[in-house]
Amino acid sequence: MLKAIIYREIFGNILNLRFTVGLILCVIITIACVIILTHDYQQEMTDYNLRINRQDEFLSNYAHRNRLGGMITQHKPPERFRPLVIGISRSKFGIF
Repeated sequence: MLKAIIYREIFGNILNLRFTVGLILCVIITIACVIILTHDYQQEMTDYNLRINRQDEFLSNYAHRNRLGGMITQHKPPERFRPLVIGISRSKFGIF
């Protein structure tokens, strides 16, 4: 008896038009967000590589070995899983 009630309620809700439309909208929005964030990640990675290359070029042309330590600033690479998860970066909290 309890199985029949559970079965009827679950499948009644799954086959409901509202659930189907909501599920389709959620899937479409999720795919669109992943595509947009992947594009942003690729742009950030290109910018990061450009900054690293310019820094290396500058250091190879103008840096002296005795003063090399003071001229290097470390650039933070883009977060790996950014296309999937957006969150607050650790640097905002002072955690490295």
